[in-house]
Amino acid sequence: MNSNIVDIDLLAEIGMDKLPVEEQAAMMQEMGDSIMGAVMVRVVPMLDEASQKELDTLLEGADDPQQLQDFLNAKVPEFQQIVTEEVENFKQEALAFYKAL
Repeated sequence: MNSNIVDIDLLAEIGMDKLPVEEQAAMMQEMGDSIMGAVMVRVVPMLDEASQKELDTLLEGADDPQQLQDFLNAKVPEFQQIVTEEVENFKQEALAFYKAL
């Protein structure tokens, strides 16, 4: 794991920290959704069929993010590592894209 990339404030690094707070929040939500999508692509195949159905039920409700996180931590021992890796991947890709502009 590259702890330097994980510690980077991505919004500040790409100059988005100057945007209004509402726009920053919207960007953070989009980034979080993108990262969670990448995490789920890796995690779902690790679950057995019953756990996948339980996950579907949790996602349909989606009212309690902590309940979802607790479920994934219990079912996928390396869940936190996967999240960290996907945050790192997202930041690396975003920075590379921004620098290429």
